[in-house]
Amino acid sequence: MVATKTAAAAVLLVLLALQGAGGCPKQCKCDAKTQEVACTGKGLTEIPFGLPVDSKRLIITDNNIAEVTGRQLSKLSLLEYLELSNNKISKIHSGAFKKLVKLRSLLLAGEHLQ
Repeated sequence: MVATKTAAAAVLLVLLALQGAGGCPKQCKCDAKTQEVACTGKGLTEIPFGLPVDSKRLIITDNNIAEVTGRQLSKLSLLEYLELSNNKISKIHSGAFKKLVKLRSLLLAGEHLQ
């Protein structure tokens, strides 16, 4: 009986840890089936932390993001599509997309890049 309770508690702890690691930032909508995260029109000033690491599509449009550093993107190695259109991006740091080895589409329409 004690072993069963201990095993159940261990499973619960693992599930809670996984949920925290792959949760969805409160400003975003995450679809586990399509592996898409959308954070549109939320007034964000930076790419949110805590994005699901298995995300394949990330849409962060119509916000107030001024620069892209890559620290929030570094764990998204499965990302294939990234849209950052209609923010206020004026600077993209060197290596910001370095860890995005599967990235096929990058949309930056309406930005102020020089």
